[in-house]
Amino acid sequence: MRALIVCSVHALCDVAWFEKEAFNLACQRFGIPAIMTAQDHVALLQRSTMLGFLNQLSGSAKCRLKLIETYLEILNDHVWSTSLNARPSVLTDLLDRSAFTRPTGFLSDYPILTTNLIRSSALITNSTRLGTLIVPSCPMTLQGTAAGLMALAGALDVAHENTDVLVDHKRDYDAALSIGMRPRFVSGSASDTSCTDKIVVEPEIDPTIKIDDFFQASPAYFASA
Repeated sequence: MRALIVCSVHALCDVAWFEKEAFNLACQRFGIPAIMTAQDHVALLQRSTMLGFLNQLSGSAKCRLKLIETYLEILNDHVWSTSLNARPSVLTDLLDRSAFTRPTGFLSDYPILTTNLIRSSALITNSTRLGTLIVPSCPMTLQGTAAGLMALAGALDVAHENTDVLVDHKRDYDAALSIGMRPRFVSGSASDTSCTDKIVVEPEIDPTIKIDDFFQASPAYFASA
């Protein structure tokens, strides 16, 4: 029997605005003059997850953890107060008659609290259709996509060649393909930059500061213990 894995929260639903909002508000709280635009976010996700990016910032682990915890707190609050829509192609696959007996799994890029909030908001009463979950043990301990997919296939007791993987990013597509799984893109590409950026930029924040400049955006903060 073929298994189905939803690879990342972005494959499940569109959380782009919430991630940008959480990142920018977290930076404002710490006095970091950086702003993430919609274009920055798209470019970033081509290379990394949001937590992967935050874990690569310069400075001490203590400072990074404070920023990550603040980012997650804001993201959780936003998800809790809204209703997310699962991508149509994912919902179709999960509610297909064969899905009731097919092994399913969800490889999330976020810790369990954020993952549960997102899947419950996106799928409401159908959240259990995602089946077995694999999430980061902590926001600063992340595993690669290929390793996560292999762990899920092992938990589901299915061969890689019998595993369909729904992805939203080429990096995830390539990771699944590299271990012999069958990836396919979901409907509603993450490369769509037509959405309006709802971030309100305060006058003292320079909107020309891009993500690639972030390491130098607030040296005093990142140099602190």
